[in-house]
Amino acid sequence: MYSILIVDRKTVFREVFAKALANMFSNVSVTVTDSEPGAFEHIRMNVPDILFVNIRLPDGNGLLLTKKIKTEYPQIRCAVMSLYDFPEYVDAAVENKIDYFICHAAMDSEGIVAFIESSLSKLNVSGARLRKC
Repeated sequence: MYSILIVDRKTVFREVFAKALANMFSNVSVTVTDSEPGAFEHIRMNVPDILFVNIRLPDGNGLLLTKKIKTEYPQIRCAVMSLYDFPEYVDAAVENKIDYFICHAAMDSEGIVAFIESSLSKLNVSGARLRKC
């Protein structure tokens, strides 16, 4: 089983996004948290293969959180989510070696699915396939 961790301050978004991913991928478990301490607690217990982090967290900055995580766990594939695709956000994401940037305003489900499939294929995951809807 492979894992995805979603870190987002909005409960409804976290739960809906987690449920959608769990329904799409048969060999992936999805966990959620709303904070930086929660993210580190989850990661210490079970290092995820993929991490989705919102830039704005109630107790910090998702870009800085992702930078810390990538320093300790460079193998985790990271995506940062934001309401805005400001150039400075995108530049900071690139600088922090974030693998994928998602703008909520133009959320592209095909791009997210492609990112996840690409990440899993890099792990040589042969059993993780999209479920047919």
